[in-house]
Amino acid sequence: MKFRSKISDVGSIQHLYRVLVTIGRLSDGNVLLRIAPARFCIFSKMSPTSGSCFVIADIKPDMLFDEFLMTGYASDANEIYLELKVDTLIQSLKIPSQKAKCLKIKLTNKAGPSLTVEAELPSVVAASRRSVFDVPVQIVHRNLWASVTPAEEIPSSISCYMPPFKSLKAVVDRMRLTRQHNLQLSVNKYGELRIRVGDNTEGYSACTRFPDIEFPEADDRHEPEQITDEEREEVQRKGEFYSSIVDLRTFAAFLTALQFPTTRMRCDVRHHKSLLFSMGTSDFCLRYFVPAVDSGNY
Repeated sequence: MKFRSKISDVGSIQHLYRVLVTIGRLSDGNVLLRIAPARFCIFSKMSPTSGSCFVIADIKPDMLFDEFLMTGYASDANEIYLELKVDTLIQSLKIPSQKAKCLKIKLTNKAGPSLTVEAELPSVVAASRRSVFDVPVQIVHRNLWASVTPAEEIPSSISCYMPPFKSLKAVVDRMRLTRQHNLQLSVNKYGELRIRVGDNTEGYSACTRFPDIEFPEADDRHEPEQITDEEREEVQRKGEFYSSIVDLRTFAAFLTALQFPTTRMRCDVRHHKSLLFSMGTSDFCLRYFVPAVDSGNY
C-alpha cells in the first residue's frame, strides 16, 4: 500500500486543519481515515449502530490536494483504512496551518506504520526550513472494513433545512441556561420546526418555533402546503410532527465545535430514533449523527 499527497495552497491547509479540529471536538480518542482514489474520509471509530454519536468528514481529493497518489490494499479493493489518534494528527498540523507554504502527507514505515507530515516553512535565509512529524497509525485489515465503514444512507422520516446557524445557536445557547438535560426537535410537512426543552410536568417548558423552513428539492414528499392558521393549529393539536429527543449538551457542543463557515445545514429526522445533520458543498461534506434518548415525560 502506498499513499503520497501534497497541498500547496495555504487556504486548503487551513481548511484541513479546521476540519480535523472539528472532528477532534466531536470524537473521543481514535478516528479512522479512509483513503480511496476519489475519497478522503475521516470518521469516528464508533458506528451509528452502537447508539453513540458519530461524525464523518468526506473530502474529494481534487478539492484539497494538488497531488494525490495512492495504491490500495489490492487491485479489487483499491483503498486504505488507517486508525489513528486525531489529537496527534491535529498537533502535527498546528504550526503548518499557520505558516506552511507547502504540506506533504505520506504513508511511511519507520518504527512502524506512520503518516509522515512534512511542512515547508518560511525562512529568513535562502535555504528553506522544514518540519517533519510522524503520526503513528494502525492499518485496518480488509476483513474489518465493512464493520467500521459508516452507512452511506441512514433512513429518515423527514428531511429539512435548519434555520440560519447564528439564530439556531443563539436559541440553543439560551436553552442551555435552563439547565434542562434534553432537547426535542420536531418537524412537520407544512414547514414548521419546533425546538423545545422541559415539559409541563416539571413546571417549566420553553419552545421556539420556526414556521417557514425549507425542504430539500429532491424530497417532494415533504413539500410545504399552504394552510390556514386554523388548520395549522389542528395539525399541532394532533401532534403530526416527526421528532426526536436528544441530549441538549451534546447538540450544543456540536454547534460550538464547527470550525468552518456554515451556510446551510440539513437535518434528517428519524422519528423517535435519531437526528442526522449534514453540511458542506459538492466537494466536501460533514455529517453528525445524534441518537435519540429516552423520551421521558415529553
